[in-house]
Amino acid sequence: MSGQAAMEAAIDWMVLLQSGSADADSEQQLQRWLDASAEHRQAWQQLQEIQGRFQRLREVARRHPGQDQQARELLLRPSRRVALRSLAAFALTAGGAALLADRKFPLRELSADLRTATGQRRRFALDDGSTLTLDARSAMDLDFGASQRQLWLRRGRALLDIAADPRPVLLHSLHARLSLLRGRFMVERYEASTQVAALSDHVLIEDERGHSQRLLAGESARIDAGGITALGSSPAQLTDWLHGRVSLDNAPLLDLVERLRAYRSGFLRVSPEAAALRVQGVFALDDSDRTLAALAETLPLMIRFYGPVTLIEKK
Repeated sequence: MSGQAAMEAAIDWMVLLQSGSADADSEQQLQRWLDASAEHRQAWQQLQEIQGRFQRLREVARRHPGQDQQARELLLRPSRRVALRSLAAFALTAGGAALLADRKFPLRELSADLRTATGQRRRFALDDGSTLTLDARSAMDLDFGASQRQLWLRRGRALLDIAADPRPVLLHSLHARLSLLRGRFMVERYEASTQVAALSDHVLIEDERGHSQRLLAGESARIDAGGITALGSSPAQLTDWLHGRVSLDNAPLLDLVERLRAYRSGFLRVSPEAAALRVQGVFALDDSDRTLAALAETLPLMIRFYGPVTLIEKK
């Protein structure tokens, strides 16, 4: 097995162990894989070292509450020096395999309290009786103290059913802080904004400038550097991802591609001309190949496969 193949296999093993579905037999199989080759052991050690670096940073934040925000920002923003140094070390030792590995599991989120791999949705029962469902390639940190319950959405999309409790819930995301005592809501973190939908009860949003807005059940909003913008939305469509699908109404193809990327272990590229085409309908997330084939039948598109890369172009 080549070094790149060993690294890809090591990532597969780590994803299995992190998924919560591994059993004693899985651990025995992993040990046999490690014993089979020095390359296997080296690849596994490299992944463990990266995870250890991020874990140590998170532990510093927990031991020194006054430095929580600064340390978490280092984790949340991969452009910062510590995160870059860790990822650079991985890239240098693993070469191009690092990019493929990240497509299977977001390497920057290995230290998150709760996380999902590519194509994986997962429901978590929290200590306070609440439940959290993470979409594919999502990550969340938790800190439940005596006086409040805090969460940090580091990446992706989450749906929360918050159990009633005297302690308020504070959820932090890009440009936004959400406050509530109970209820069901969804939050999505994008590259430049956060989108929030109140599915029951109400959610109080506060942006970076201290402006606030209350969302009632069925309402949604986007928060970015410019402030809070109310959005019209359908709660049923917003939660379609829980069932492995996405509903779009005259949206650019790029919106669908962005959703599919979280469900494909390879690279999905789309030309600007194709990205601007409009799409409408209900599309499968769990079977992205079927979705791409359906798009090629109904739109003027060419879909080409080059190993791990899928290219979508306009005819």
